[in-house]
Amino acid sequence: MELLTRQEACLGDLAETMGERISTISEPLRRLRDAGLVGSRHDGKHQFYSVANRHTTELVLNSFSHTVEEET
Repeated sequence: MELLTRQEACLGDLAETMGERISTISEPLRRLRDAGLVGSRHDGKHQFYSVANRHTTELVLNSFSHTVEEET
C-alpha cells in the first residue's frame, strides 16, 4: 500500500520492487481491490494498481507515521 500512495504501478513492477513473486502479491492486491482500498485499470496486457482515493492515502500514511513514532 505504501508504494501505491506514491504512484500507480503494475503487478510486475510491484513484485520486483518488493522482491516477491507476482503470485505472492496478486492475492493481497485482489483483496485490497475488493475492499475498495485499491483501484485498478488495464492498459494492454498490464493491470495497474493505485490507492483508491485521497482519504485512503491519508489513512495509509498516517498509519505508517504512527508506527514510526512508536518505534523511536
